[in-house]
Amino acid sequence: MQARRSRWHSEHQTSQRSSHTTHQASGAPSMYTCRVLSRRFVPFALMALITSVVLAIVPAIVPITASAQPAPPPPVRPPGVLLPTPPPGTTSTTSASGSPVATATAGIVSLERRGRPVAVGFVLAGDGRVVTSLSAIGDGNLIDARYPDGSVVDVKVGHSDRVWNLALLVPQVGRWESGLQASSADPLAEGSRIRVFSRRGRAMTAVPVVLKGRTNMLGGDGELLRDVIEITTVVANTELGTPLVDAEGRAVGVVTTACKPSEGTAGTGCRTTAFGAPMGALRQFLRNAPANATPPSPWLGIQGVGANTQIGGVRVVHIHPGSPASCIE
Repeated sequence: MQARRSRWHSEHQTSQRSSHTTHQASGAPSMYTCRVLSRRFVPFALMALITSVVLAIVPAIVPITASAQPAPPPPVRPPGVLLPTPPPGTTSTTSASGSPVATATAGIVSLERRGRPVAVGFVLAGDGRVVTSLSAIGDGNLIDARYPDGSVVDVKVGHSDRVWNLALLVPQVGRWESGLQASSADPLAEGSRIRVFSRRGRAMTAVPVVLKGRTNMLGGDGELLRDVIEITTVVANTELGTPLVDAEGRAVGVVTTACKPSEGTAGTGCRTTAFGAPMGALRQFLRNAPANATPPSPWLGIQGVGANTQIGGVRVVHIHPGSPASCIE
């Protein structure tokens, strides 16, 4: 019996080896070969299939996700970096008339109270806020800025300086894109052509101004103002706040008023006179502006609660009277 089992086992192994040799000779893969191939290549095939599916789905998801995200807010300039000075050697862009001064006119605003002009102001380049003379706008209430395109916007006093008689006005809606940059040129240098802006009807026009030199004057609270720009040209009270601009249309100062000591016997008092606040004083004034002296965030004028629906959203529960939303029919 044991001999028969040994013979059977020997014949069975011989048969398996013969069968394996026959499969190899005929080119057909053996079961062992199939198992090896499946272990080696199936994971790679599955990985390739998953990758192709992900690549097909992601391009369709990304645009939806990107469009659902809100647009980033415009950058806000921190106080102290306003009224930038262009690098030396650069030239101002010109308008269709070919004049940089005409281009600067796009940054000049008429300041009004109930439709009547009270002062002139200029927009800070890339910022949107307006610089003007503090005394010209009185208490600062009910002041509107009329831009060159005729649009009118309510403005509030965000910062003021009694000594230099300057005010920084903050528009309550939107931001005017055109504005003035600072000039590093000396306005009293020989050959300088300095201009101010004057009203011609509702339009602003650049007109020449005569500068006498530098002098000392008395500012608010009796503070001494040194090396101010003395102006001999008469400037109307309703045109205080106009910038002094050079031939490149850049600001070299701003016109406001202070007390000029009377000539002759000391102690005879002084008289209110227009002068040019130099760029150094203007830069310091802007650096001292508080951080909250910025345009308010956009306001639609609605109150809402979250909508408990499948797609989400907001359910409007109240519209404020006089708000932008109240104008939507």
